[in-house]
Amino acid sequence: CISSLFAQMWTDENGVGWDFQTNGNEATITRAYNFGTEVIVPEKVFYTYQPAEGDAVTEEYIVTGFGYDNQYNNRSVFGEGKANISKVTLPSTIKTIIKNAFSGCSSLKSVDGLSSCSSIGSSAFYNCSSLQSVGDLSACTSIGSSAFNSCYALESIGDLPECVAINDHTFYNCSSLKSIGNLPKCEVIGDEAFLCEYY
Repeated sequence: CISSLFAQMWTDENGVGWDFQTNGNEATITRAYNFGTEVIVPEKVFYTYQPAEGDAVTEEYIVTGFGYDNQYNNRSVFGEGKANISKVTLPSTIKTIIKNAFSGCSSLKSVDGLSSCSSIGSSAFYNCSSLQSVGDLSACTSIGSSAFNSCYALESIGDLPECVAINDHTFYNCSSLKSIGNLPKCEVIGDEAFLCEYY
């Protein structure tokens, strides 16, 4: 397997390019290129290399993470084109949304495929001001600080049966938020996590 220290790139059948890092047989997508307004994130990515002897070898990796995992990271996976995206469909294999993954995707209205996601990082959907729906979050155990900060169009969040922590400013300034489902295991609700009106 290739080293997790170095990003590789693979282009899917739709011509979308994906940078990714690996850990064992799993991959985290760190950057996307040449995408349209509706994006389908692949369930698997591939890396082909030519050994010193013999035929080329192709390795496949299951996509389980989305975002750039770096302590200094403050960018979206979608870079300069982030404001044009309206819908993202994630594979059911996704376990982690890393901080800032969708930050600033101001035209993004819906994200599907989070039913197996256990962790949403800080500012993951920060300032996704058109976001209306994130679907099923029933597997999520932790939602990071400011994860949905300034998602003005978000009206509801369903049940969070496994969630133990909602951190500071998670739903801050979500001025349309009217309801959130059951939180039977939640032990931590951070400062101003539900301060949905900003004055």
